Amino acid sequence: MKPCVIFLLGMMMFLGCAGKKKLARRAELDHINSWVCVYSSDAPVDEIRKFDLAVLDSDSHPDLTELKKSDTLLIGYVSIGEVGDYRWYWNDIKGKPWILDKNPNWDSYMIDVRSDEWHEFLIERIIPKILTKGFDGIFLDTIDNAEYLQRYHPKKKYPMMEAAMVRLIKSIRKSLPSAYLVANRGFAILDEIAGSIDAVVAESIFTTTDFEQSVTRRNRPHEYEPITKQLRSMQRKDGLKIFTLDYPNLENEFDIEKIIADSQAFGFVPYISTPQLDKVFIYTLKNSESN
Repeated sequence: MKPCVIFLLGMMMFLGCAGKKKLARRAELDHINSWVCVYSSDAPVDEIRKFDLAVLDSDSHPDLTELKKSDTLLIGYVSIGEVGDYRWYWNDIKGKPWILDKNPNWDSYMIDVRSDEWHEFLIERIIPKILTKGFDGIFLDTIDNAEYLQRYHPKKKYPMMEAAMVRLIKSIRKSLPSAYLVANRGFAILDEIAGSIDAVVAESIFTTTDFEQSVTRRNRPHEYEPITKQLRSMQRKDGLKIFTLDYPNLENEFDIEKIIADSQAFGFVPYISTPQLDKVFIYTLKNSESN
């Protein structure tokens, strides 16, 4: 048999296996009706187990051995467009030319994701360490930084950031053919990465948080409708699972119930919390039980 034919047959088998794995992951996510996002080692295991899926910090998390005794899917956090100086790998990368401006809202630094060195470090060192802990997949945070640096940064010197972020996410999928990949936001590049991810978290589409004033307001329909339209299209076309994450005023029960109802009306799976994400809240479980 000619080498080119052997190569083509091999590629067909590889793509076939990859396609089956994708379908299996998405079929599993179809049964997810609740989720929680909490970044604290003190989060109660018994509370987390009540949810179908949990996004946890990859360093500060409860006992995964205990959590894996339940059917809850466990997704480990990683920031792919930003890095905090409190992470275990900070000393290995601080001072690199691809470490950029400090994020004024968080104790972390933006990353030039055009760097191949960052891609390699993330894929070969950070992510494998997360998965060896027992997580079922990876939560990809700070994807939006690429859009900000390319389109809105005052220095206007970061072209091709979005393309680099797309390339990075596709490389992560290639290195992890079986793991769940959940993208946080990234609406500007969702069409290009839809084939590489299994779900999207639409953070803060129904609410906006003013970090300077420490206040949150409800978004108006004209503010979130373009995003919900895009996400619903991707639900139908690409089979992506859509989760929402919002931070309303927890003293306003009407707002909480309205946000949950709006999310579910679009066919999304909501979660309500605070921007710190350091506690487990069961508002969405109560809502599910009442329905």
